[in-house]
Amino acid sequence: MDVTAFRILQEALTNVQKHAQVDTAEVELRWGVGALVLNVRNGTSPRSTHAAGVGTHRGLLSMKERAAAVRGTCEAGPVHGGGYLVTAVLPLHETGRVRPLAATETVVR
Repeated sequence: MDVTAFRILQEALTNVQKHAQVDTAEVELRWGVGALVLNVRNGTSPRSTHAAGVGTHRGLLSMKERAAAVRGTCEAGPVHGGGYLVTAVLPLHETGRVRPLAATETVVR
C-alpha cells in the first residue's frame, strides 16, 4: 500500500506540473485505523493552454487502477472556483473496508 500511495502522489504531482503548470500544490495525508486518504490539489488557475482536460488521461487511469489493486478508490476532477483535486482512499487492512476518519485522527499537510 505504501508504494501505491507513493506512485499515486507522484503521478498527481506530475500532472500538476505537466498540465496546470503551476509552481505549487497542496498535499494532504490523513490516516486512521482503517484508511489512508491522500488529497493533491492545485488550487490556482493554470498559466498555460495545457490545462486539465488536455492529454491522454493515462495518468488518471493509472492512479485509479493502482488504488483499485489495493481495494481503494481514486477520484480526480476540477474543483469549483478553479483548480483540480485528486483524492485517493486506500485501506490499511486486508478486508478493503474503509471507515471514515474520526476528528481525533492524524492529519498531515
